[in-house]
Amino acid sequence: MKEVRLINIFKYFKKKGIDTISSSFYSQIKVWESWYKSNVSSFHYYRIYNGKNRVRCRRLSLGMAKKVSEDIADLLLNEKVKITISRSDTTAEFVKNVLGENNFTVRSNEYQERKAYTGTVAYVPHIKTMIDDQGNVIKGSGIRINYVQAKNIYPISWENGVIKEVAFVFDKTYKGKKYALIQFHMIHTSEDGTDEYVIENNVVECTNGSGMEVDQSKWNDIKPFKGLQKFIRTGSDKPQFVIDRLNIVNNSDEDDTNPMGVAIFANAIDVLAKIDLEYDSYA
Repeated sequence: MKEVRLINIFKYFKKKGIDTISSSFYSQIKVWESWYKSNVSSFHYYRIYNGKNRVRCRRLSLGMAKKVSEDIADLLLNEKVKITISRSDTTAEFVKNVLGENNFTVRSNEYQERKAYTGTVAYVPHIKTMIDDQGNVIKGSGIRINYVQAKNIYPISWENGVIKEVAFVFDKTYKGKKYALIQFHMIHTSEDGTDEYVIENNVVECTNGSGMEVDQSKWNDIKPFKGLQKFIRTGSDKPQFVIDRLNIVNNSDEDDTNPMGVAIFANAIDVLAKIDLEYDSYA
């Protein structure tokens, strides 16, 4: 399937002086996703000679990558799971309302399945806010949750496998044009040594290469970015995001420092291929 985004995000990061994990890892994510969709171009499509011409054929699939991802999701988050807040009834009711407004019961189960076939997902809560010219939150109403897939998560710094700083990419379309909201969550240290998470937003029109930066003065003219601020000072040393990865070792890199997860079937691609080969042969 053709990627919606044309921008080369790694060229964009290089231009901004940002380091992240190798682009080869995101190529692996694409491979896992293609197995999840039973649509691996180098495997599920092949040609045979019928005596006159070479005919293109599609190999049938049992879709076992999706099935195992569904099973893992149902084990991790199902109707028996209860979120309990013991602090107070008021807090518990507040959290319950926030999760309900964000369709968490359905979306979180979907993203457990996505986590199973990509290794990692993220949840990024944000407040519908009024922000002053300095990027400070002066009023807030309504908490929303952005659900992020692995292919749009780019770790910047991490320690003992815990991602400390990260960039998220949100694809948007407006009037036929493709845009990417590239959001950095970075730790800023003040002169007195206090750490604070600062969120930096960048809007890029998706063109070939590193894309074309859209000036902040034009953001209000693009509906998905209306009211968006360049910088948001959170006033907190706690990350304003949650990274959720499978609890299995990522053996995709030789140095074993990659903080992202791997698909539940990442080391069983040969098994998936064998299943589909035999199923196609019998069918």
